[in-house]
Amino acid sequence: LDDFAGFHGEIGKGPRTDIVYANVYHTDKTPTYQLHKGVFRFRTGEDLYPSKIQQFLKDINTMTEIFIACVGDEDAGQPPQEGCTRLELRVPLNLAQSILLDPPVELLREVTYMISPLVWWYVLSCVYMLDTQLLLCRNFKFFRTTALYVAINRLRLSNSRHRITSASLTFGGILIYMLNGIHMRQGESSAALELARACCMQ
Repeated sequence: LDDFAGFHGEIGKGPRTDIVYANVYHTDKTPTYQLHKGVFRFRTGEDLYPSKIQQFLKDINTMTEIFIACVGDEDAGQPPQEGCTRLELRVPLNLAQSILLDPPVELLREVTYMISPLVWWYVLSCVYMLDTQLLLCRNFKFFRTTALYVAINRLRLSNSRHRITSASLTFGGILIYMLNGIHMRQGESSAALELARACCMQ
């Protein structure tokens, strides 16, 4: 998917446009977007505290169940979760009814690509035992979330003397960073980027 992504572009005012910025993205976040502090909220290192990590693992398990539901179940008559491409333009209010009301069809065909929802969700294979249930799927988000579940559970089971080491704390931090990236834009603060570079040995 290196050549397949949305973007945010700040265009600014100029002699040829009054568009301030444009957002182009797909809506696969529909199953995970929430305004309340649910299981898909932004996570921090505090979720790995001994008093919170057990609930954190339960939340991650709930996330995997939602991703499995997105795959769909043909036998049960449940279709896979579909999405669409969305183009948003921010313009002055007085121009809202005059800009890009009828975009050229040829342009849309050139810059968008339709993917079957089965292909979108079925990216990688995974067979894993999670909470005593055997789950067989080919879901990339499920695969990553399951791997993070296993790693975080290993942290929970590790000796307290090991948990306070620099390597263990860094490992926990990057697990949180990766989990957030599954369903939202990853942190871009200086601390988050420093953590990512350190873990990638850059």
